[in-house]
Amino acid sequence: MERLRRAAARNPDGVYDAALKTLDEIGSVPDLYGLIGYLGEVVEERHACMCCDQNCIECCGQLPLVTIAEWKILHVWMMDNWSAEQRSAAIARCERLLDDGKTVLPRWMRLGGMDMESAATRDYIDDMFGNESTPCPLLDENGCTVYPARPLVCRAYGWMMRTADDTLYCQRIVDKLVPYQEEEGEFFLPIYRSYQERSYALAGPDSYFTLIAIWLLSHRGPDGDLDPDSREIIADPDWPVLDTRWGFWEAFAED
Repeated sequence: MERLRRAAARNPDGVYDAALKTLDEIGSVPDLYGLIGYLGEVVEERHACMCCDQNCIECCGQLPLVTIAEWKILHVWMMDNWSAEQRSAAIARCERLLDDGKTVLPRWMRLGGMDMESAATRDYIDDMFGNESTPCPLLDENGCTVYPARPLVCRAYGWMMRTADDTLYCQRIVDKLVPYQEEEGEFFLPIYRSYQERSYALAGPDSYFTLIAIWLLSHRGPDGDLDPDSREIIADPDWPVLDTRWGFWEAFAED
């Protein structure tokens, strides 16, 4: 990170390219989080319109897809910083989502019985990815309860493009961005895709992800609290997961 900061000081316009060049050196998810955080600082310093509103949770209406590497960070944080009552309350919120047909969770649970190679399943999953009616179970009345350990996409949201042609920010940002660009002109933002790919690589050769709510429910202990140890769930038919190739629709282009 220090080398990146020095490179940015020498060539401010090249900071995004310099960050991309460091990705192969990133050997852990916390280091990747740090890199994303740095880029967020750069974006906010350069463009006031990209600053999130204080206490806003508008982007928390979609459940992030989380790899086991990210889940382990969340799990440790919750075990170290939450009481048993707080952990049980988060699991109870997941159970309510599971019973709410307006959320994506009941539909996600049906993935286990579907043909994962069919076009119909791809459309089904694509529709779920666009669901914006599923509040994150790690929210409470005060906002994000795991902010220091939040997943990668939560750290990038609002400061980056998903790809060169696709946004990764909410309507509030758009409402500020449009008049800002009319006055100041167009500007470039970091592209999230490469950082997402790196997170999948750090999760291992057989990387997979699932919803935060699935991770919580799959680690529910008999007393309603989280099990103290995180575990793989890829072989557990009760808890649907997806290979991380589902993060990139180009993976199905040959079909």
